[in-house]
Amino acid sequence: MVGNLKLVLVGGLLLVGSAFPSVAQQPAAEPDLAREMAGVNRSLEQMAAMLERLLENQKTDLVLKRIEMRERRIAPLETELRERHGELVTSQAELDRLEDLKEDWNDRLREAARTDENAAIELRVMQQQFEQAHGKQNSRHLALEERVRQLEDELAEGREVIQDLEALLLERIGD
Repeated sequence: MVGNLKLVLVGGLLLVGSAFPSVAQQPAAEPDLAREMAGVNRSLEQMAAMLERLLENQKTDLVLKRIEMRERRIAPLETELRERHGELVTSQAELDRLEDLKEDWNDRLREAARTDENAAIELRVMQQQFEQAHGKQNSRHLALEERVRQLEDELAEGREVIQDLEALLLERIGD
């Protein structure tokens, strides 16, 4: 950016300087001086236009860099979201399996209570352990659901920012 600006300024000075040697070499008549000044004025206007184009190009580059930066931030979130969705499916399958086992345990417990008190006590202890495992799985599942919601919200926000930046970029380039 600074290098381009220096190049433009040096070029402008060369343009301006090229207009003055004729003034320095001979006494200028008023029409020659007016012509020389008009040339200097045109050169300065051209320099100003080049600087404006340079500034616009730099602003456009900045918008592009902001888009790239946002996309780099979003990529890991998308990867994590896919992973969490997979874990959520697995977790739901595990919860469903545990629910089926719970029904089976309850049936066994009722049957054991009718026939064998010791077996019923052992089944109750096992059922309590099972309930703890089920509770842990359910908590894990709920935490996964919450994380998925958070990721989806972050991604939606990031995508919205990218869309806004892309609209700004299209506006800048006139498309």
